Amino acid sequence: MKLHVSGEDYLEAILVLQKKSGMVRSIDLARHMGFSKPSISHAVGVLKKEGLRNKRSSRGEQNRKKKQEIIWLKKKS
Repeated sequence: MKLHVSGEDYLEAILVLQKKSGMVRSIDLARHMGFSKPSISHAVGVLKKEGLRNKRSSRGEQNRKKKQEIIWLKKKS
């Protein structure tokens, strides 16, 4: 699989942002790289298609899971 320089730049920026805050949103990547959000979405889609990006659950999904755990703990006690 051949990765172009621009793909490497995206992956590097993702790594930098992930080390800073633990998660990377498209808008954060767009601001960091100075590109539009649609450009970032396209590039991330290409990375995903190449198997170079793995989307984690969104913050909303994480919050939902956390709420379910709290409800479960309350029912248990």
